[in-house]
Amino acid sequence: MLRPLHYPTPSTLARWLITLLICLAPALAAAQQTTDSGDASATAAEQAAVLVEEGTALFQARQYPEAAILFQQAYNLDPHPVLLFNIARAHQEMGDLPTAVSLFRDVVGMTDDATIVGAATERLQRLEAELTEQGYDPATVTPETYVPRGVVEISSEPAGADVLLGGESIGVTPIRQSRIARGSYDMRVILDGYHPINTTLEVRGGGETIRSFTLQPRTSLEEYVPPEPGYLTVLAPQANMEVFVDGQRFSVTPIDRAPLAPGSYEVVVSAIGWISYSTVVEIASGSNSTVQAQMTPVGGYQREVARSGGGASNALLISGGTLLTAGTVFGVLALTNSSSYNDNVADPSRTQYRDDARTQALIADIALFTGGALLVTGVVLRIVGGNDANELPETRTRQLVLGPTFPRERDGRWGFVAGARF
Repeated sequence: MLRPLHYPTPSTLARWLITLLICLAPALAAAQQTTDSGDASATAAEQAAVLVEEGTALFQARQYPEAAILFQQAYNLDPHPVLLFNIARAHQEMGDLPTAVSLFRDVVGMTDDATIVGAATERLQRLEAELTEQGYDPATVTPETYVPRGVVEISSEPAGADVLLGGESIGVTPIRQSRIARGSYDMRVILDGYHPINTTLEVRGGGETIRSFTLQPRTSLEEYVPPEPGYLTVLAPQANMEVFVDGQRFSVTPIDRAPLAPGSYEVVVSAIGWISYSTVVEIASGSNSTVQAQMTPVGGYQREVARSGGGASNALLISGGTLLTAGTVFGVLALTNSSSYNDNVADPSRTQYRDDARTQALIADIALFTGGALLVTGVVLRIVGGNDANELPETRTRQLVLGPTFPRERDGRWGFVAGARF
């Protein structure tokens, strides 16, 4: 016997729906939490990437303390070993070797990535060897007990001269000392039968300071005459590039015959957007040594700057020419109306010719003056910036930038790319 179908009432359907939602609530909450966590992670990674880009620019500008702060902020958002590697590199360039050693050890201990571990281990071994050469135990030295020491290499012609730093003898030439505390010293180079040399020596912590001297013979009747300085000229692709001499900021380009004591110097030319140039130059007494910094712009940065300058000069030239043409036209009209005013003496309405002539003459003066100014400005801009745009490369190439190992995020993962720009 067939029984009639019984459909659930609306209240029964409501109870079923509430029960189903209660059962599904934990799963929906977990899914929402996973989504929120993913969004937060993506946001943190994006913020870290921005901080790393800013820190990289500061590092390349030799602003190492500021770069270390931004790298640390990025690491706080995304604690990846590559970001910790960058913090260690910044401290290394700041001369804080104990902190750099500690950070590189942390990098080695927090990842199994062979590339990252290999790069950090190489840096760690190099810094430990440098600390050992300076007379410190890498296992016990701390930032509070560490005073940077540098290598001093002094030679003279003839050899055998006594070298005194701060009044204390460090040996005879040729001499190489590796444990001289960083600082400025009064230096004397003394050899019997020759004029002594008195100068100032700047010792760089963690670096080398090299000087060579030619001693001048003397008799008992001669008075000592300090050696004549030499001169340094530095030329670069553009003005206002920073010049460092033996690690100290010296001046900006162009430099024309800056006096320096005779000796060997390391000269570095640096600027944002360019790969740094480094060389060693010999400064001879009374002679000028010229450094021609052959530098390469990073990517297309300089090309875009030059192109923008060329576009501005073209716009100024076109605008200036247009205004000169308009001024000439209004000048001709003013002369025509002035002539009509003078020729129609008996015409009662001739004052209209005079008023039109005055208005057109004023417009002509303004247009001619403004057009001339724009034209001159465009010509000057073309002369100053026109050649650079033609000499810049026409393609953007992938270049290796001297600096720290910079991470890049790709497809949600950090890549260890050793400073390459994409």
